[in-house]
Amino acid sequence: MNNNNFDVKLNDWWNTGGIQIRDFLSDLSGDKSFHEKMHISDKTNVYNYAQSHEVPINDEAKCDLLKEICGELAEKILASKHGVSTNDLFDEDGSFYEKFQDEFNRLYDQIEEQMMHLEEYNKQLKNKPLLKISTIYTTGAFLFPVKVINDNGNPEWLWAVSQFEDDSYLDGEICDPVESAETIEQLLKTDDDDDN
Repeated sequence: MNNNNFDVKLNDWWNTGGIQIRDFLSDLSGDKSFHEKMHISDKTNVYNYAQSHEVPINDEAKCDLLKEICGELAEKILASKHGVSTNDLFDEDGSFYEKFQDEFNRLYDQIEEQMMHLEEYNKQLKNKPLLKISTIYTTGAFLFPVKVINDNGNPEWLWAVSQFEDDSYLDGEICDPVESAETIEQLLKTDDDDDN
C-alpha cells in the first residue's frame, strides 16, 4: 500500500474506529484538539495497536508497542497540561522530576486501560462498522465523516476531505491544498513553499 493510501486509511480510522480514543485523549488532556496536534507516528502506533487482531504480532512486540504508545502520549499530555516541552519533564539524568512522576504514572495507567478497551472495540467494529461506507467521493475529492464539538459544546458530524483529486481555487487562482497538516498555515501550499 502506498503512503497516500495508508494516510487515507489512517484518517478514516481516526474519524470512525478511533473516535473513542480520540475523544478520550482530548478529555484527558483538557484540549479538544489534542488529537489534531498528535504526531503522525503516534497516530500510526495507536492505529496499528488497535488493528493488531487483524495483523497478528507476537505478544512481546505488542507489549512493547503498548508501552511506547502509553509513554509517549502520557508525556505529551503531561507537558501540554503544564505548558512545558517534554524535555522539561526530565532532569539531567533522564528521570522525571519528582513533581511530574506521580501524574505521569496516573496518565500512563489511564491510557493503557483505554488502549485495552480500544482493541476490543475495534474487534467489534470490524463486525459492525459505524458506516457501511467510511469514505465517499464527490467531484474532485474524497470525503470522510468527522465528529466535532461545535461552538455550543455539542458533538456533531460533518464531512471532511481525505484526498483531493482535482484543481482547487483560492480567490479565483489555482491553489494546492493538503489533506492534513500540523498547523492551519500548512494546509495550503503556496508558491513560496515551492521556492524553498
